[in-house]
Amino acid sequence: MLLTEADTAAWASVPWEPVTDKATGQAIGWHKAGVPYLPRGESLPLQTLDVWIPAHGADAATPPEACALPRNPARRWIIYLHGGAWCDPSIKSASFWRAAVRLLGRSRPSAAPSLEGFVSLNYRLSPHPAHPSPAPSRNARHPDHIRDVLAALAFVRRRLGSDTLSRSILAGHSCGATLAFQAVMSAARWRGPHPTPTTPTTTAAAAGGSSSNSSVDADDAPKPAVVVGFNGLYDLAGFIASPPRGYEGLREAYEEFTRGAFGGDARTWRAVCPTTAEGWVDEWVSAGGREVVLVQSRGDTLVPYEQLEGIRGYLEREGRVRVREMEAGGDHDDIWLDGERMAEILWEVAKGLE
Repeated sequence: MLLTEADTAAWASVPWEPVTDKATGQAIGWHKAGVPYLPRGESLPLQTLDVWIPAHGADAATPPEACALPRNPARRWIIYLHGGAWCDPSIKSASFWRAAVRLLGRSRPSAAPSLEGFVSLNYRLSPHPAHPSPAPSRNARHPDHIRDVLAALAFVRRRLGSDTLSRSILAGHSCGATLAFQAVMSAARWRGPHPTPTTPTTTAAAAGGSSSNSSVDADDAPKPAVVVGFNGLYDLAGFIASPPRGYEGLREAYEEFTRGAFGGDARTWRAVCPTTAEGWVDEWVSAGGREVVLVQSRGDTLVPYEQLEGIRGYLEREGRVRVREMEAGGDHDDIWLDGERMAEILWEVAKGLE
């Protein structure tokens, strides 16, 4: 898909800012915050992304021009989707900051893996019961979240080149892990009349598509070869029907945010979750999918280990992709609040692709 003038303008609208090493004060990378991934006039406040690229040698002294971006097809990108139960306005793309800084600190021109940079996506949120807002960015309903993710991936693909992204890693935390798996399913799953009255009506909606303003051709979004899930939500209907021992007190909260994001039909809950959706592994493998890395802390007080066991069992029964598990500690959000273990895992996964 060709890069458009609107893409170029959106990218150049945000300057590169330095990311410095606290010990030396020198720049270890460059960061763009809040790049809109839809054309001017169509993009809402949460339809943005953040980008980090390493700074090496002479690059560490002078910021790139706002329109500049390396496009080396031999190097990989890591793309991250934040969590927050599809509704928490306090968790956004910037939640990847600590992991990104640690990854920048590891990056060297001659080091393996050869990482070109990191992208963290925002997407519209569903209403939060404790943080009500009339803003269109905060009144989304499925499939608005995943259509935003696909629109962002399509923008990144146009900006970086399809070959680069098809070799990259798509990672997500909590509901971001759910979205990562949805993103490698066929985009046709997320089409159809799903009205969201507070969002703009587009030509696609008038033709029978979603009323979401993410009206790109979602089939143009890349399908990465690897998905990494951190403390992910993989079976909402199963949890709500029968919470594991020790998590019974969360059933009401799970049902509340699930209904807020996906409506009240349990058939939809099963269709959007990778442990219960049917046929998606074949869709991904046919588009180049090959590996899933599952990370789940046994100390997580919000998401039980059984969520990992369910998706692992599903993937092993399918037998089409490699599945491996990596350890992490702490509570649900500690993996990104600290960022060190998240960076270690992503670095190791990327290194394994060399």
